Amino acid sequence: MSGLIKTRYTIKTRGRADFRAAVISDTHEAVPDEILMLTRAMAPDVILLAGDIIEAKTKNSARRHESGAGAERSWRLITELCRVAPVYYGLGNHEANLTRAQRDMIASTEAHLLVDRYERVLIRGCDVAIGAVSPRETNTQRMLSAFRAEDAYKILICHRPEVYMERWRSRYDDIVLAGHAHGGQWRIFGQGMFAPGQGLLPRYTKGLYGNLLVSAGAHNSEILPRINNKCEILEVNFVR
Repeated sequence: MSGLIKTRYTIKTRGRADFRAAVISDTHEAVPDEILMLTRAMAPDVILLAGDIIEAKTKNSARRHESGAGAERSWRLITELCRVAPVYYGLGNHEANLTRAQRDMIASTEAHLLVDRYERVLIRGCDVAIGAVSPRETNTQRMLSAFRAEDAYKILICHRPEVYMERWRSRYDDIVLAGHAHGGQWRIFGQGMFAPGQGLLPRYTKGLYGNLLVSAGAHNSEILPRINNKCEILEVNFVR
């Protein structure tokens, strides 16, 4: 994972929130040392996982990844992150078939697993609702209706940016966090070349698109190398 960088964003909240979040996505069971080092140095008030941390894309792969080196790396990552700050975990497409054992392991780390649900929390005295769209979208509409009615600063995790923009987009979400696109894999003049779910010349790959913030992801899980596209974790400073 050599070359992992921290990318900093400042989000103005019109007086509603003032705290720092670490946003981590698409680790794909990578060795967690660099991620942990950068996150600790950031000293976040909250850590938001935007999916594809554990490998469980299919039922067979989920069973294969219940144990072994990859699973141990993911459990260590989540466990150590929980010692840095409260962790809220939204799932990605690679976690669509988590087994009971994998869910139990997540619960044992004290991370808050959000599967088509949200929690309302206080972060440095700020009233915040944190929710996540699940990869199966089994209860998404009902969850979003309640989530958007909350009188709090609203952070929504939706791993796939194109799904949010095509299906769930709303001005009532203050900020939406996504990954999945891997920054477009190759970037030429700031344009990503390919992203899963979006194909060639994808639109949503990295950075801010209105209220949607897309991470390029913390690990290159593809066979092809990245070009002009560093793996990253995000430091998001919410300011009044």
